[in-house]
Amino acid sequence: MKDTTFPYKATSTEGPSGAAAQTGTKKSGSLPSGTKPSGTAKSGKMPSGSSGTAMGSQSTSSGKTYKTAKAYIKSLNKNGTWITYNVKKNTATITSMKAFVKHCKTASKDVGAFDGLTRQQTENQLFATSGSSANHFDSTISKLLKQNSAKYAKLKNYKASYAKAYQKDLKKTDALGSTMQQRLNLYNPMYYLTSYYDGYNTSKVAKYWRIRTGINQSDTALTVETNLKLALQQNKQVKSVDFATVWGQGHTEAERTGNNETNFIKWVNRSLK
Repeated sequence: MKDTTFPYKATSTEGPSGAAAQTGTKKSGSLPSGTKPSGTAKSGKMPSGSSGTAMGSQSTSSGKTYKTAKAYIKSLNKNGTWITYNVKKNTATITSMKAFVKHCKTASKDVGAFDGLTRQQTENQLFATSGSSANHFDSTISKLLKQNSAKYAKLKNYKASYAKAYQKDLKKTDALGSTMQQRLNLYNPMYYLTSYYDGYNTSKVAKYWRIRTGINQSDTALTVETNLKLALQQNKQVKSVDFATVWGQGHTEAERTGNNETNFIKWVNRSLK
């Protein structure tokens, strides 16, 4: 709450997710709002073959102006109390993780959020091979499709070819002979940071990290960035982890205050001292 002065005009900033159009229904209700980072969106064109809005672009929606913190908290609790406000400390606290997920982290992507059943997600393009512009890469989904084939076959629009497509793609290698799993390991920072994976302690980890996310982004669960932060803090090679998830911001270049580029440059300079 210390970042916010009242009267306060609630705004919410959302950038491009890079995802294909989802078939699920749109979430009901309004997102909790926060302050918009200063600075303008980056200009430039989308990389060829991609869809959606330009990388770095963002949209901002403005809401009501609240005269006091109490009035703002009251508006957030309009449909049921999930935030409590301590006037003396000027702090806000969520009542439960369930309440937080309901109001800020309702999943917005289809099942197969990053490895789509029809290879429709942007991440599928990342695992392209010669002769194929998009491939499956998730062995967990592949196993589930195989193990539950009879159950899934009863679902509307399900196709038996989905399981076969995953199995086929997972056997592919790229021009350098790298398997899908090897490429996925390179895509996953946790592969080198936690003993769960074979890559643990096989690389030189950067000493300084800065992580910013919007608390309203629903492309992934909050545990994604939180687990990364915790793994880094446990790594002996890491000296500092500057982490924040920003109120009122979505899938964008989230900052509590100021401009993301300026803040990043300042952080780099501090880290090099």
